[in-house]
Amino acid sequence: MKDLNDAEKAVLTHASVALEKATDKSVKNLRKLVESFAAVTKLTQPSLEVDVNEVTARLQHAASVWIDPPKVLTNHRVKPWWRERKPALDPMRFWLRYRRYLLQEKELRARDLDGIDDQTDEIIDCIENPTKPGAWDVRGMVVGSVQSGKTANYVGLISKALDAGYKLIVVMAGIHNNLRAQTQERIDEGIVGYDSQRRPVPGNPECKVGVGRIIIPEIGTPPGITPLTNSKDNGDFTTRSQTTNYSLSGGPVILVVKKNVTPLKHILEWTQVQAGQLGVDGAGGKIANVPLLLIDDEADNASINTKDKPGLDNDELSITRINKLIRLILNRFQQSAYIGYTATPFANIFINPDAERDDEGQDLFPRDFIVNVRPSNRYVGAAKVFGYSGDPDAGIEAVTALPIINTVDDHEDAFPPGHKKEHVPAELPPSLTEAVLCFVLTCAARRARGQKLVHNSMLVHVTHLVAVQEVVRELLFDEFCRIKGAIVYDSATNPICERLKALWEGSYSETSRAVRVVENDERLNQLSWQQVQAELRPAVERIEVKVIHGKSKELLNYSARPEGVSVIAVGGNKLSRGLTLEGLSISYFLRATRMYDTLMQMGRWFGYRDGYLDLCRLFTTPESQSWFSFIALAEVELKREFDEMVRRDLTPTDYGLRVRQHPDGMVVTALNKMAHGQTREVTFAGQLVQTAFFERDVCLQTRSATLVEGWLRSLPEFRVCKGTLRWTASRGSVVALLEQMQRERLIHGNCSRFGPELLDFIGAQAEAGGLEEWCIVMPMGKERTMRIADNDVRLVWRRDAARDGGKPYSLPQANVQDPKHEMADLEEITLTDQIADEALAKMEVREAGATATPMIALGAEAEAVRACVGKPVSEAVLVLGTLRGKESIGSMREIMRILRPASKGLLLIYPLDTTEIAGLESASFVPAFAMSFPATHRARRLQYKVNPTWIAKQMERFGPEDIDDDDSDE
Repeated sequence: MKDLNDAEKAVLTHASVALEKATDKSVKNLRKLVESFAAVTKLTQPSLEVDVNEVTARLQHAASVWIDPPKVLTNHRVKPWWRERKPALDPMRFWLRYRRYLLQEKELRARDLDGIDDQTDEIIDCIENPTKPGAWDVRGMVVGSVQSGKTANYVGLISKALDAGYKLIVVMAGIHNNLRAQTQERIDEGIVGYDSQRRPVPGNPECKVGVGRIIIPEIGTPPGITPLTNSKDNGDFTTRSQTTNYSLSGGPVILVVKKNVTPLKHILEWTQVQAGQLGVDGAGGKIANVPLLLIDDEADNASINTKDKPGLDNDELSITRINKLIRLILNRFQQSAYIGYTATPFANIFINPDAERDDEGQDLFPRDFIVNVRPSNRYVGAAKVFGYSGDPDAGIEAVTALPIINTVDDHEDAFPPGHKKEHVPAELPPSLTEAVLCFVLTCAARRARGQKLVHNSMLVHVTHLVAVQEVVRELLFDEFCRIKGAIVYDSATNPICERLKALWEGSYSETSRAVRVVENDERLNQLSWQQVQAELRPAVERIEVKVIHGKSKELLNYSARPEGVSVIAVGGNKLSRGLTLEGLSISYFLRATRMYDTLMQMGRWFGYRDGYLDLCRLFTTPESQSWFSFIALAEVELKREFDEMVRRDLTPTDYGLRVRQHPDGMVVTALNKMAHGQTREVTFAGQLVQTAFFERDVCLQTRSATLVEGWLRSLPEFRVCKGTLRWTASRGSVVALLEQMQRERLIHGNCSRFGPELLDFIGAQAEAGGLEEWCIVMPMGKERTMRIADNDVRLVWRRDAARDGGKPYSLPQANVQDPKHEMADLEEITLTDQIADEALAKMEVREAGATATPMIALGAEAEAVRACVGKPVSEAVLVLGTLRGKESIGSMREIMRILRPASKGLLLIYPLDTTEIAGLESASFVPAFAMSFPATHRARRLQYKVNPTWIAKQMERFGPEDIDDDDSDE
């Protein structure tokens, strides 16, 4: 994908418009379109050549784009109105200019534009019609993906809202100046039409930007809007801004502000003055006939009221300042719509939906709607980068990771875990030097492909501490100067240049071939070393090294450098939230956090990498790779859950997030963002709980194996069945084993689900006769044979996911269980009328409790189960699975738990072979557990307090980075 000249851009635009109406979108017809428009353009711009192959390749790639339609969860309080009113708004002057700008200036093609159009139509239909009289207040949320185009989406939404009649637009753009300024630039380009730093002068085109340069005769005079903030780094809404002689009774106004206390207080004070000018009586009076749209970008960051804990004596202590100000601003208007945008909605879902205060009104829970917008198939997200092993239980197929990840294992001397601000790394780890070399190669390779007027960025995220970032910047600058000197002055004989050549001819060439196969993108053309070498010097001459944090004066000002910026950016939190690193190709990432949402937000390398994906590299640790892979699987599962809730017409309040819990102790979001309620409930009904982490300690594992063997010998009713050993155990006996394992610390701390709650849950079922009898199954593998509990057992092999003997011994995707073994005891249980009655009476379970929906549908499903009475329960599983279109045993595990009687539990004990597991070679075997619990809405739930003491206990496990202060490195 090379830089296009003006003639090529014109051809691409005209051909794209024609392609929208064409029925034949074959490559042959695409080329004909390009050739015909190129011939016309040659007459008007004879000095410019049109590369027909490049333009055709771009059109071909655009034609292969597809975007899933958005899914909407709503409480139906707002009646759809937009599509009915839309034709009457023709021409939609704000929206049409923005769409044309995306087509001509941003080179988005038809399907991308249609995707934004459809998504914003869905969203605006969820907020209220601004012409509707009377009081109304809408709260909603839009969920996207990290770096997937959320800003383009809400700029499009704002355009349509202005066309519809919203008068005041407030965009809260993160908590840092540079992110606010970057967002203001996008607003200037997409809506305002001129540089907000400069006052527009009639007839002077210099200050016009973006849509201001778009001329559409059919819409007449360009629409006007007044920005009260500007794109300077300090261009926020200030005391001086409040004195602007402008009334809300006039045309529309837009503000782009930081999500900080000071600018929000200024807005509140300004609206109070405006209320007086508009004749609103009393301090509690609300401004009428000025519909407000408040966009909360990164809505899970800083907006959450982390102090909402009932029972506090001082009511003022139960609300954070930013949350209070947002609610007060909304409450100042009689008509308002709040939309939170985020890629990580976990914290927002944990907002107490019933929280309300006299002055501030309701909290920011998205009670009215949640819209899930999907990126196009060109998006490079966690699933594509890291892959995952899949989950047969959920019917999720495995995804192979892109071959762009380099494992970092040489960093702990330079950046030891838990280092303090006084730490001074003596030198860079070799892997970071290699990352810099890769960045040089990528910049040169993009130039060799004709991509010269583009931005290139490298992210270095190794610490959240400003002082250490400064040292890293100096070390990187010295190292880069050494590399640059070798290329510019000593390229013939310097070992650095030989290393560059080896990297290109080795990993780069191989990776490019592999990525081209996956992406099927003809623009990722193979380059020779000679082509890349010729561009090394001009590429390296343009690279700068900067440190980006709250105290730094260095800026990432991409818009001021249209010829392209190449930068190595060292940073921490400031590079982790919302800020877009243009042309990000190389990422060196060592930060560790156990929060799902924070880790995903740190992944700045996600996004769109058209024309250079094969040149991207991510350097990170095995632990981070494992965590990101797990989160990718959890994200897929959550989207499926969301779609199912939409299908069943549930509401945002019903959205009980079934977030996959990571066995390594990851948490969904910051602990203080989850502590809004007095109690929480836990149930293991219908779930599978496994141990997948084990200490690399031979003595400890020997004790564990000895304990399990002794316990098995004590059990009655031993039998051998279908290649497994089986016993029967009582509820008390199982609890006693787990208690002893916990007491002697034989279960790894990362197996957090094997905590006190699990034992309490099992014990609590005694009241209703639940989990009274357990089947204990020891599957056999194909490895060496050894004597266990007086039986010859072939051990089971499970690969060590922790590379190079890292601690602990962990299993891939935290899974030990083979799906077929969960069926084992069901083959021995006969389906009686009583068991069938129990199964058919089971209701679906959500976080808040049971629903009125049977787990087994009435009609064909219920009749099929009844027909299996007298046969093994396993037969009913297979029949019901066939009716539901399940093809594998793994995909039927949910059905197994539905049909499992409430009185029956299953404990699988896998004897793991350790002869090839580093550090455990001499252990006899490692016992791994998997427990299957019957699904039942009648299972007794456990309640436990969520309070500062609970958080303190969790913090002992997770560490200070998992309490979110939103600004820890600034």
